[in-house]
Amino acid sequence: MTATKRQIRQLRANAAQLIKLADELEAALDQPEQSDESLMFAPPRLSPALERELLIDRVELEYGNRRRRRNFLDADLFGEPAWDILLDLFAARLKDQTISVTSACIAGDVPPTTSLRWLRQLECVGLVERIDNPHDQRSSWVRLTDKGYGAIKDYFESALSQADRMRRSFEERIILAYERARS
Repeated sequence: MTATKRQIRQLRANAAQLIKLADELEAALDQPEQSDESLMFAPPRLSPALERELLIDRVELEYGNRRRRRNFLDADLFGEPAWDILLDLFAARLKDQTISVTSACIAGDVPPTTSLRWLRQLECVGLVERIDNPHDQRSSWVRLTDKGYGAIKDYFESALSQADRMRRSFEERIILAYERARS
């Protein structure tokens, strides 16, 4: 079996994530015991690093779902390049990555001139900013401003909170149905 350097790096990254998760699970075992019922309805206590990883997964899921729609519906029905750009920049910031203007334009999934127009609009409203590339005068980077980052983070926290409330409500309905069936 021949592995590429990229595959080896990915394998090491996966191993590091597994070790981090094992450490967090081990730390959770040291917490005081709770009843099974309180564990079912209590939100899990996660480390900031794990919360960040879950948020990255959620953002990437949202971005991937937007791309997957075109397998089922005409892509021309859904044109939100600004949102796609913001999602890409948000994920990049969570991962401490730098994004070029060209890469941000690709994330917009529209012609480059349209993406550039949306980038300018996002700059005008203070959600993104351009930064000179110190290594190449011909290119620049783009990133979310603190305002942009805060807005997108608040959106995802609100969406995740809503999903958690729905999950708990569903669990409660299952328990009620089970108790009715037993009586």
